Amino acid sequence: GLDEAFVEPPRLVRYSRPGDTFEPHVDWVVDATDSQLGLLGQRVATVLVYLNSVPRHVGGETHFPRLGLSVTPSAGSALLWPNVAASGMPLEDTQHAALPLRKAGVVKTAINIWVRDRPLPSDPETLANLYLS
Repeated sequence: GLDEAFVEPPRLVRYSRPGDTFEPHVDWVVDATDSQLGLLGQRVATVLVYLNSVPRHVGGETHFPRLGLSVTPSAGSALLWPNVAASGMPLEDTQHAALPLRKAGVVKTAINIWVRDRPLPSDPETLANLYLS
């Protein structure tokens, strides 16, 4: 099993207006000189849990452009993907985006959960900063 010390605090995301989106990005730490990497370690996996369903053809899909894959949110379902290979090298193909909502009245709500390659620090100040980042 996975020790909860390796899991970042969950992050709630909510898209509720036409045009709400999240541009293409990766979840792993891109800059090898980023102090986050030394302090918190690399994000080795992502879990995205959908809290509600979004009708097809109104946007809000999670899109992996390099894989040619789009997933329409369905309540209670989750996506899980590795961010790095077994060697620890980041996986470029995990680039993803939240496609823009295209219809008024549509809401997409999900929880991001990231897993690190080491236990998170337990001191209150570092944890408080992690919640704010």
